Amino acid sequence: MTVPTYAGEVVDGQRRVWVVHGTPRPSADELGEFLRSLREFGVSPSASAVGGGAQDPRRSEREAALMSWKRDLLGRIEAAERPALARPLLDLVGGLVGQFGWGPGAGGRSATRLARAILAAELGVVPSDAACAVFGREVIARLPGARFELNAAVITDWLAANRFLVEPPPVAPSPERSRREPVVAGPESRNDGADSPATASALVAACEEAWAAIGAAHPRLPDVVVVLGTGVERGRLVKLGHWWGGRWLADGKVRGEVLLAGEALHLDPGTVFEILLHEAAHGLNAARGIKDTSRGGRYHNQRFRETAEEVGLAVSEMPPYGWAKTTLTPATTERYAGAITSLGEAMRIARQLERGVEIGEVDGDRGGRDGAQRGNADDGRSKSTAGPA
Repeated sequence: MTVPTYAGEVVDGQRRVWVVHGTPRPSADELGEFLRSLREFGVSPSASAVGGGAQDPRRSEREAALMSWKRDLLGRIEAAERPALARPLLDLVGGLVGQFGWGPGAGGRSATRLARAILAAELGVVPSDAACAVFGREVIARLPGARFELNAAVITDWLAANRFLVEPPPVAPSPERSRREPVVAGPESRNDGADSPATASALVAACEEAWAAIGAAHPRLPDVVVVLGTGVERGRLVKLGHWWGGRWLADGKVRGEVLLAGEALHLDPGTVFEILLHEAAHGLNAARGIKDTSRGGRYHNQRFRETAEEVGLAVSEMPPYGWAKTTLTPATTERYAGAITSLGEAMRIARQLERGVEIGEVDGDRGGRDGAQRGNADDGRSKSTAGPA
């Protein structure tokens, strides 16, 4: 993945700013995490013993995951050494290309001009005058005068700290609306649609926001395409969601797929968020090169349990699916309260469960379909104990 860096320099007496796209090096934190994992692996008990010198399968899995992680780090380091693609930054005010001012000697208008161009490139829309003025004063005017490099991560941090400048203010609820009961999932408590129509796009957007919230806490979480579908197969509700790696291309980059079964939308928002968090554990393992399921993606092994607990799920066994039963812990519910609330507000549609549909595995199809045909870390999760409301 390439990320932009904004680079300024003086060429023939003119100040030019370039947008440079290159592959970032692994961060010091990620390298440190890898070294810690490598050290822990090296001091763990040796794979001797069981069955006359047979290697411990779990140790073999861990070794393979570490080697995959190592290859990923080396590949990104090598890619960072390659020449980067650069283009001039467009000046939105004068139409000129790359001619800006920055640093302590730049006037307020000059710094604001460069701030507007950079923020527009990052946000995809023309920012407000207030945002440009503050960004110009706090960031642009403090850049070194002769030459600078401004990483996109710095801009992202600034945007996060100044969201009130770049996002429209929330609309105050009417007195009538504020007296309503909170929006929760369930046929009795659905929004009546008087304010806006119930749409699948709003629900997908809420799911994408929830995925982004998880990704903020776990930076290695892959980007995904969220789709709505059905968990019913041959007359049985067999899954509430799945992770399917590498199924989409977005701007030429591979993304995984997270399916949310429409039948799951009869459940409460916390349970729907738990489904997304369960799939996020699969996504993290896929990014790390860890195989966390078998039997066509239905049996969840110890490696899944470890990552699921890492993202904040309580995990227990659910025979014959291994460590497949997950629930939100109180701390995780509190941490993602905003995302769960947004999901609840968007959960105004649900797929009808037709009469006669049963809960559980399709007869004669215990686990072969999803993983065997897809060939990816997949979760065709079956919850025989949890049905629609």
